Amino acid sequence: METEGFPMSTTRFGLLLGLAAMASTAHVVAQPVDACALLSTAEVQQAFPGAAPGQPDRALEKRGIFRCVWTHPAGRVVLITGQAADEPPRDEIRTWAMGFLDPMREDAANRLRIQALPGVGDEAVAVVERADPPKGIARDGAVVVVRRGQRQVSVLAFELARRDRAEALNVLADLARAVARRLP
Repeated sequence: METEGFPMSTTRFGLLLGLAAMASTAHVVAQPVDACALLSTAEVQQAFPGAAPGQPDRALEKRGIFRCVWTHPAGRVVLITGQAADEPPRDEIRTWAMGFLDPMREDAANRLRIQALPGVGDEAVAVVERADPPKGIARDGAVVVVRRGQRQVSVLAFELARRDRAEALNVLADLARAVARRLP
């Protein structure tokens, strides 16, 4: 899909950048991580009725990036983790946000409403933004990043942006709490 002269959608570009940032931690031999064990199907189904069990996406495991994907009638939930975190959750969430911000709007990142989630892991932040092109939000986005110890996990569920923002933040916080309980 071509968007205003860009051959790659900003979503794919942002995701590639985010994955590249996470891949920078993969200079050590990666120990397999069962990303699908970090959220149960029941936990995902509570937020996304009709979600199928998580399926590992092994495309980047050799780079130390472990992913699990749950599909549901409205879209999908993607959980992504690596061996160790190189950047704080707030920085990582800004990287993910590049996937839904207008790259031609330098001020778009300043409009992100990053919400701290106190009491979730050692640190957790979430962002929920509905598409608002005049403000530089090119498409819907909803992401949470949670850290516990040296492990950091991102959960992307862009369809949540269509819900009430407070409800979407609660869903992301619940998912992050569930993940944090399972991190070593």
